[in-house]
Amino acid sequence: MNSSLPDVSPLGPVPIIGAKRYKTWSQIVGAYFIIDVAMPSPMMPRNGPAPVMFVTDGNLCFASTVNLCGAMAMEPGGPPPHCVVGIGYEVSGGGEKAEHHLIRTRDLSPCPDVICHLAPMCGLKR
Repeated sequence: MNSSLPDVSPLGPVPIIGAKRYKTWSQIVGAYFIIDVAMPSPMMPRNGPAPVMFVTDGNLCFASTVNLCGAMAMEPGGPPPHCVVGIGYEVSGGGEKAEHHLIRTRDLSPCPDVICHLAPMCGLKR
């Protein structure tokens, strides 16, 4: 394996037709990220490569973004079909402990926040 490439492991399908899920380690954050990728439907005409939309809240918004992008691309004068990349988190089960909320605060806050009181409930260390 090329040492300059990230260590990425395919994890199988996600519940979006044609989407694929990957898991990769971030040395900077020190955690795994789940990357979901949905290519536009091959039935949708396009000129050139598809634009890419990155969804930084993949656990919550990947599926709805894929569906919205697909629907908008069908409208006359709408945007071109997009490739959607969801950046999410490895969570226990189906995320029922809501630990992704604490992790997303870490990643999406402009500065360090006071550690959330939910950290112990989510199995995360303070």
